[in-house]
Amino acid sequence: MPAVQSVHVVAVAIVFTAAVVLALRGMELVGRHWSIARWSRYFRGSTILAVWTLLATGLVMILAEPKRELMNQVFRAKMVTIVVTLLIAHMMGRRLRQAGVNRTAGGGVRLAAIFVLLLLLLWTGFAMAGRWIAYAG
Repeated sequence: MPAVQSVHVVAVAIVFTAAVVLALRGMELVGRHWSIARWSRYFRGSTILAVWTLLATGLVMILAEPKRELMNQVFRAKMVTIVVTLLIAHMMGRRLRQAGVNRTAGGGVRLAAIFVLLLLLLWTGFAMAGRWIAYAG
């Protein structure tokens, strides 16, 4: 189980890094030398692989202790947040692919980027709460 958890954490770091860079680029705070569409393409492959890895390792962890995970309110809130964030990321990704490599992504991207950063802060809180529950409960 420690190996599965370690792989899970690395995959989280990959997705988190891509989301932060894209969100900050969407707000025009970093990486202006590339368009946001180009940054999106840069992270796309590794992020997709990391998300599938998260799904696989997450299922293994749930199967190891289903009652502890599935009955936990923090876990449930985290899953809802993940689904919402994946939907937003998918919609942003489609919009960025349509924008082309050298053109700006246009309306709504900056607002979505801010929303993604807020969700990332929530994920961080959920991860911290989840770890606290695991050791305090």
